[in-house]
Amino acid sequence: MSYEIQELLNPTDEEIKLFSSIEEECFNEDEAFSDEDMPALVRGSQIKLLIYEHGNLCGYLLGRYAFGTAYLYSIAVLPFHQGKGVGRALFEQMKHYLFPLDCKVITSHCGVENVTSEKMHLAFGFTPVGYEPDFYGDNKDAVSWRLEL
Repeated sequence: MSYEIQELLNPTDEEIKLFSSIEEECFNEDEAFSDEDMPALVRGSQIKLLIYEHGNLCGYLLGRYAFGTAYLYSIAVLPFHQGKGVGRALFEQMKHYLFPLDCKVITSHCGVENVTSEKMHLAFGFTPVGYEPDFYGDNKDAVSWRLEL
């Protein structure tokens, strides 16, 4: 597949709405970021990627970077495009972005019951390194992940 990945530096309100629309289709209401939270989340992330196939929006990735370590904050792929390499293309673009920054590690978290995210982390080469009780502040626990680059 051929994908076009758009890296956003200063996203517009309309572009932030694209992130929200993907969120709504990919996550349950209790797991999704709210429309109110999304602008701060997107603008606060240093790595903001949207991915398209033939002009059709497929998914997004949000990440941060500081002091040799990156954090994969969120990755979402619309259901129709799942299992087709879209998530991997986004993740590879994130690594490409991090390469000149001399990033050594990518970390992440996912809910202990999020089997899809767990499979993705393992497929991308992450190792589970810890367990975080009540990580999300709503009595939902998380697994901590780490990938050495």
